[in-house]
Amino acid sequence: MKQVKLITPQANEIAHAAVFSKNVDSKWFLKSALDYTPPQQGITVTEMRNRLRIIEIIEKAKDTLLLEDADYTVLCDLFAMVPWGVNERFIIRVQDELVAAKTVEPKV
Repeated sequence: MKQVKLITPQANEIAHAAVFSKNVDSKWFLKSALDYTPPQQGITVTEMRNRLRIIEIIEKAKDTLLLEDADYTVLCDLFAMVPWGVNERFIIRVQDELVAAKTVEPKV
């Protein structure tokens, strides 16, 4: 399993505040990545179910996100693929936290 630290932006990290909601945090960007579909490709129902399941895990998480290795890989791949459309320090920090995820033993 992977453990990802969830973070909130510092004052200087959201330059385009008008573009984002007031409650933007790493969970918002992670869920946005899971919502992303490459243009003219679409996604299968199986992918939809998988992504929605990961979104539910993100929504329930408090300070840290625990993901199975396969789910973590899906999230990392999608996050890296998204063309964000804005240049934000916080997006880079979210990516850094994602990459820095710790491997932990699953709780039984």
